[in-house]
Amino acid sequence: MSQAESGKWRTFKLKGLNVYNADNEHIGDIREVLQDRGGKIEAVVIGVGGFLGLGEHDIALPYDEFQWVEQGSSTTASTTDTNRTTTPANPNESVSTTGTVTRTTNVPGPSYPERAVIKLTKEELKAAPPFKFSD
Repeated sequence: MSQAESGKWRTFKLKGLNVYNADNEHIGDIREVLQDRGGKIEAVVIGVGGFLGLGEHDIALPYDEFQWVEQGSSTTASTTDTNRTTTPANPNESVSTTGTVTRTTNVPGPSYPERAVIKLTKEELKAAPPFKFSD
């Protein structure tokens, strides 16, 4: 394989990824990704329950409890250009009668998700037993 295939993620990019609950509340971030000896990801360790790093603890949840939200594959930018006519300069632009130019730029998505989502509430996560690595 000479380059990463679509749909495959670089696991080190998951570390630090924000985790949200179903109500779109930020509940923590990914600390570690745990895999078995065969390389299969089994669990994800997230830091939860703290404020500015105080009172936070790590918990481990099975990998299949996470939903992964990937970034969109295009971006749209708007600028005001009063010297423009209503004729677009290129096929990725549209120009309104007020001179607002909207450009759509297709950018390939990253090789990792934008965020993780789990169905547990903040209270359920705070009550979860802490995860500790064995030495």
